[in-house]
Amino acid sequence: RCGYASGWRLPTRRELLSIVHRGAYSPAVDSAYFPVTVSDSHWTADEYKPNTTGAWLVYLKDGTTVTEPKADPHFIRLVRSLP
Repeated sequence: RCGYASGWRLPTRRELLSIVHRGAYSPAVDSAYFPVTVSDSHWTADEYKPNTTGAWLVYLKDGTTVTEPKADPHFIRLVRSLP
């Protein structure tokens, strides 16, 4: 947790997409900055508006976005807001 006990949250879809590196694949991130990134779907804080039982995910294998039911298990990558 990098020395912080609180302030962690799910990123928005835009925030998570900001780390996607279009020249990389499986994972689609710069591995020097984000080592040990799982090449799978990661939850975002963005709810799927047409159906509020779903939310957006970013597939970090290739950087695509999908929606899934909130009850489905997927990975998370937390971010911390500045105080």
